[in-house]
Amino acid sequence: MNGLILIVLAAAALPLLAATKRRKPILSVLLVALMGTSALTHSTLSTKAMAEEAGFANLNARNNHTCAIKTDNTVVCWGGGEHGQLKVPAGKFKAVSTGKLHVCAIKMDDTAVCWGDNRHGQLGASSAEFKAIGAGYNHTCAIKMDDTMACWGDSRDSRLNTPAGKFKAVSTGNVHACAIRADNTIVCWGNNKDGRLDAPGGQFLAVNSGHDHTCAMRTDNTIVCWGDDRDNRLNAPAGKFKAISSGYSHTCAVKKNSTVVCWGKVGEHGRPKEPSSKFITLSSGKLHTCAIKTDNTIVCWGDDQYGQVSDHP
Repeated sequence: MNGLILIVLAAAALPLLAATKRRKPILSVLLVALMGTSALTHSTLSTKAMAEEAGFANLNARNNHTCAIKTDNTVVCWGGGEHGQLKVPAGKFKAVSTGKLHVCAIKMDDTAVCWGDNRHGQLGASSAEFKAIGAGYNHTCAIKMDDTMACWGDSRDSRLNTPAGKFKAVSTGNVHACAIRADNTIVCWGNNKDGRLDAPGGQFLAVNSGHDHTCAMRTDNTIVCWGDDRDNRLNAPAGKFKAISSGYSHTCAVKKNSTVVCWGKVGEHGRPKEPSSKFITLSSGKLHTCAIKTDNTIVCWGDDQYGQVSDHP
């Protein structure tokens, strides 16, 4: 009986869905009218529901594009794709990280695959097996199964000169990278302009490198930042957090109560204030940020010149 009711309801809903799709251009015009002059800019806020899609487990934004891993371990990318960054290879993945014009991911067999721009050897991942990966401006670093570090791509500024030792996490920025050692301390390497290698002492749970600055979460769930201090990007708010991501000149973090706060150059260049909702994790690109809500759907905000916001799945 219940199955028959569901079939009848589904059949009744089909004409409505078809009508909704036909009205999409009209709805877009109405939305532009409601948003006023701000709709004439590239800055938008999109909250597309994804009932027809698998939910999302993680995501990573960089420059003008974002890639996300669905709960079925497939990867989808959106935004700027002029160098093939959106052409995801077939297969299933455990992790994904976006660089300036390239993307690298860890497959289910723990090997790495990269796609996009290769002018600096960014796609030259070794045949080793990896447990974590971080794509940067024109280079990528990854943690092998034995917890040692390997980097490939642009070798300028000593950014491929990985330190010895065992590591838990890694994040790459513009011309630098930072990683959490096995003892939970942080080490950074590459170009030290603006003090971006001057990691503070202490114990850490997470680290994330932006373009010229880095922020990290201590074991007490507070945040500290270092590097380029323009636009107050190092002024991390007080409180407890559970996720953090540094972009070009701004940083966003998920608080313990699952709300989001951003600091640095926020509200300019197409970066509106963060939306009010509950979130699991997030990632900041050059002028945009995307986050996964507690229902495993995605919301993005900020600059939409390349579809970074409106084209999310």
